[in-house]
Amino acid sequence: MPEEPDRRVRLINAFVEVAAEQGFARTTAAAVAAEARLPEEDFHACFTDVEDCFLAAYEHGCGVLHTRVSRAYQAEPSWPDGIRAGLRVMFEVMADAPAFTRMSVVEATSAGPRVRRARLRVMSGYRAFLACPGHPRIPDAVRDAIIGGVYGTIYDYVEAGRTTELPELLPAMTYFTLLPYTDHGEALRELGPSAPAPERPLPSPAGEAARNR
Repeated sequence: MPEEPDRRVRLINAFVEVAAEQGFARTTAAAVAAEARLPEEDFHACFTDVEDCFLAAYEHGCGVLHTRVSRAYQAEPSWPDGIRAGLRVMFEVMADAPAFTRMSVVEATSAGPRVRRARLRVMSGYRAFLACPGHPRIPDAVRDAIIGGVYGTIYDYVEAGRTTELPELLPAMTYFTLLPYTDHGEALRELGPSAPAPERPLPSPAGEAARNR
């Protein structure tokens, strides 16, 4: 019989694969145990239920992701460089682990309250990256809106089966993240050659009325 830590890791890895393929609502202890090539009683010896296994898989995977993003962020010489590097690592790791990404992004929305609370904790944990040195503190509501915007874009890509394309989001999401902290032209440089031409302002109603006299 496998040792307890080995059984637990095998079951967590199996859960990720089953939940990503079948959806959380159709994931059962029997299916996870079968994927792990273990008897079902081993599942019940390690977890109280399927949601408990989901929570373990989610917290472990998100912890690994956060650590890698943090290392990339801290290795850069400036805050904007750190934001760019952190986002790059996030997108690359998620693209390289499509099963975990689907489970943690898409399936987490249909899991139970413990997983939903864990998702909120994970997302709020990224606020610290949005504290720009020397810049006035931006309210948590604004930082949460930035995090939510990035998360929502990731969700749309994953739901559409475009997980491997996540690294392509780097220029746009770096621009989006930096914009509240800098002038528009500076943030726009993140888009590189694909940056759009400046938009012409809409004419004011008063100006239109004057021209039509």
